[in-house]
Amino acid sequence: MSHESDRRTFLDWLDQPESFPTRLAKDESSTIEELLTCEDTLPGLYCSQLGLPQGSSYAEAARGFARRGRVRSWSPAVREASTH
Repeated sequence: MSHESDRRTFLDWLDQPESFPTRLAKDESSTIEELLTCEDTLPGLYCSQLGLPQGSSYAEAARGFARRGRVRSWSPAVREASTH
């Protein structure tokens, strides 16, 4: 499954830090849910911005948002099932 559109949307949010938390909380959790299984590498600049190690995946970034309660349907059990 291609996550290209979801990745671009996510990076667009990160490029506009003044607006992405509100938009994400209100409207965009489905994009984060889609990225929970995206193992493509997040560009290094964004890893730094999010406090993630270089080489982290979009899935790792999405899990960070999910853990902060921004994605209501995410749970550790869902993550474990998607990584096996």
